[in-house]
Amino acid sequence: MSWVTAVEKAVAGWSDVARTGISIHGGLICLAAKTEEKGSRRLLHIIQEGGLFVKTSLRTYGITALVVVFVLAVGTGASASPYNESPMLKALVEAGELPPVEQRLPEEPFVVGPGTLAPEEHVDFEIGQYGGPLRMVSSTPEVNFDVYIMSSEPLLRGQGHGMANLQPNLVSHFEVTENNTVFTFTLRKGLKWSDGTPVTTEDVRFAIEDVMFNEVLTPVVPVNYRSAARAGGDPMELTIVDDYTFSLSFSEPYGGFVTDTSVGGWWQSYNVLLKPSHYLKQYHIDYTPLEDMRAELQAEEFEDEWWQLFGLRDIVGSAMTRTRAIGFPTLHPWMRVDGPDGVMVFQRNPYFHKVDTAGNQLPYFDEIHSYEASDIQMVNMMVISGEADWLRDQAALASMPLYVQNQERGGYEVLVLEHHLTPTVLKMNPHHEDETWSSLVNNLEFRRALNMAIDRQEIIDVAYFGMAEFPTLVPSEYDPEEANRILDSIGMDQ
Repeated sequence: MSWVTAVEKAVAGWSDVARTGISIHGGLICLAAKTEEKGSRRLLHIIQEGGLFVKTSLRTYGITALVVVFVLAVGTGASASPYNESPMLKALVEAGELPPVEQRLPEEPFVVGPGTLAPEEHVDFEIGQYGGPLRMVSSTPEVNFDVYIMSSEPLLRGQGHGMANLQPNLVSHFEVTENNTVFTFTLRKGLKWSDGTPVTTEDVRFAIEDVMFNEVLTPVVPVNYRSAARAGGDPMELTIVDDYTFSLSFSEPYGGFVTDTSVGGWWQSYNVLLKPSHYLKQYHIDYTPLEDMRAELQAEEFEDEWWQLFGLRDIVGSAMTRTRAIGFPTLHPWMRVDGPDGVMVFQRNPYFHKVDTAGNQLPYFDEIHSYEASDIQMVNMMVISGEADWLRDQAALASMPLYVQNQERGGYEVLVLEHHLTPTVLKMNPHHEDETWSSLVNNLEFRRALNMAIDRQEIIDVAYFGMAEFPTLVPSEYDPEEANRILDSIGMDQ
């Protein structure tokens, strides 16, 4: 069965439902909320690929519905009208503190529906209801990788953790031309940052020309933005067409760049190619005199190091869960806000660009509360006592007996899932400066022998309690005698 990549971004009101969700980061365990009410009970359906989860829960009489929200558009202009919004935002609109939802959404919102991210046969999709908060727990101060992954918004999205059904996400259109050397994107018109500022190609130009190509801020252009993804490849070239359209050109074919802006974008989101220039220019020396930054430089105990201040103010990747992300304009579904000590609070982005097929602006959760635990043991205690709704990154396979024994008490269920990648990978540097080593690891026969010397069954039995499978991309035969013969044949017997 193919895997499905999705993130639970939606839940209806939780009322009196016991709730907890857990999976292991290696993709082998997931604990999910159990829903019971008035004799009606339907279990959560969770399918996983890419380290993310689709989670749907339906009740006949209940008010809870967990549905896939982090998915791709069914079409660019087929969303329902009129649009609906969370009661939390509706109250702000009525108080005159927020524009109507129609003015907050882009002209063509990204529509979430069956089959947009996950194959329809793998997801029991249903329209959700607004509610929350979703309770999480983390033993890592200031960091919750589940929140980060749930919030990731790359330029393009496909089904699962792959390229199937690739569709625009933050952009409304993209095109690849000239033998995979020119990539043209058009931003969604009306797309806005979380503070209501329109997103334009000035944000792209700033991110690339003023940040990526600034040698002080970025001493070396990342390899994935160089031709053919080679360390020595020419850096890409940016062409601004108009306020919404831009192209990125490479001197050599680079078909993998589409993957980098979609699948690869899970780990960096949009943050490298798109930055809120209206906010960050106040920390960039090309736009703001050093003296105007002096107060903030001193507050951070810097002297004239404006680039370090810029680095603190520019929120990239998982930094979106940190306190310093408060107030930073974002395109994520949730944004970090002030909260009580020991709790990371994330509140819905009122300008988020997605709606479901009924026209409901997403996400369904108003807030996410991530509680800080002193260690992994405390995380487990909070889970089994029913103090968390969802945990994935810090669930431990070794704690499986504890999870199973306390399911009824904690109101959760333990699910064993497949994972989108190999949790344990052995990599060798083929470009090491030691020529003898480099020559060896570039020898196919050496790598074949090394592959045969790995007892994968023992690793599965000991490290993963039997809950893993052999890889399919490389042979999994364990034959140490043949491995030694191959090594002898290439001179390793000397």
